[in-house]
Amino acid sequence: MASKFPPFLASGVRAPLVLPFAPAVGQVFGAQSLVFYDTADEFIKICGADPALILGLSQGGAAGKTLTPTGKIGVHVLDPDDVIGLSSPTTPAETHVTDAFGILLDAGTGFWQADPTDAGNARIHCVGVDIPNGIFFVKFMAANLQLDAIAS
Repeated sequence: MASKFPPFLASGVRAPLVLPFAPAVGQVFGAQSLVFYDTADEFIKICGADPALILGLSQGGAAGKTLTPTGKIGVHVLDPDDVIGLSSPTTPAETHVTDAFGILLDAGTGFWQADPTDAGNARIHCVGVDIPNGIFFVKFMAANLQLDAIAS
């Protein structure tokens, strides 16, 4: 079944690394959005289509910066070993396991989703599926993770 829910950490080798970052002025995104760190202005911003750089999952919305004295929100910095659960407009199937494919942003919900129809812009590897609940379990490709120290 197709599904819509925010991304979530399903498992990881290490404890999640959550670091504070300041969202850029005018950014609008919710919790669990994929964000990148813009080194030109030193703010985080929501990823665009087929993102080349991914820092991690925001732990709060951009508006949450007004709730902290530093104006920063937590970001779960993604590691290549983190397994993330993603929804998708496509029903998961066992045949998706081991495939690499793209991600997309659902315009209606603002949730990032697995896109098994987009093999040309692969950002994730599927490591498992939960067919009844519409969940793709994925790992993000190290080459697209900003704070991954290993060139893949």
